[in-house]
Amino acid sequence: MRHMLLTLLLAAAALHPLAWPSRAAAQPAGGTGIEISPEAVGAASGATAFGLELYRSLAPRDGNIFISPVSVAGVLAMAYAGAAGDTAEAFEGALGIPYRGEALLKSWKGLLDSLDAASGDGSELSLAGSVWPDSAAKLRRGYVRSVERTFGAKVLPQDFAGGGDAPRLAINEWAARETRDRVRDLVPMPLPPDTRLVLANAVYFKGGWREPFDRAETSEGRFRAPSGSVAGPYKPPPGPGGESVVDQGERPEYSNL
Repeated sequence: MRHMLLTLLLAAAALHPLAWPSRAAAQPAGGTGIEISPEAVGAASGATAFGLELYRSLAPRDGNIFISPVSVAGVLAMAYAGAAGDTAEAFEGALGIPYRGEALLKSWKGLLDSLDAASGDGSELSLAGSVWPDSAAKLRRGYVRSVERTFGAKVLPQDFAGGGDAPRLAINEWAARETRDRVRDLVPMPLPPDTRLVLANAVYFKGGWREPFDRAETSEGRFRAPSGSVAGPYKPPPGPGGESVVDQGERPEYSNL
């Protein structure tokens, strides 16, 4: 019996960015935010809870953390579309959506459609997903229809068994295209030899600040860090005497600084 390895991949672009297959375009100016449809509420709340859990698991690591919870949860939802039994239940628990089966996928489609319709001040927001099966594999038609309809994902067969490095390069080219060349090496190392299916997701966002940053107002300041006082560029926030008007707080789920 041939061993099948399912590889889940995430692409995230830096702050210039968001990117499932080109489901969005530049948005008109003057927007006020994202209006979530009723069916999308479950997926939105589930992605939020999933993101907090994901951050909690990654927080102990050293260095900065840059993640897109909706992207990670989205690729898990694509895998869920083809799961059953105990595996499906495990995905349902991880995704944290109070729905099952087609209702869960419908909620995800509602969330993605809401993001597609998001407006902003000249911002660009898109989410892209793709399914890369081995060219010799036969995906069930129901699964293909589900990921295409729900996530707008493209199915792009590759010769994982004998194609050498070509599948990895193809996936990297796709990620670079969907993230406007911000993520060029989604798969930096050769794929395991028993890879037969890859699910990939990319996220791209570009938008302007509501209050643009003025370099002329920047000066050197000192900040309190775990290691002590450190110096760095500083812009006094609005408020009496230049004091911060943002409340600081900490909960088990996050730290607000």
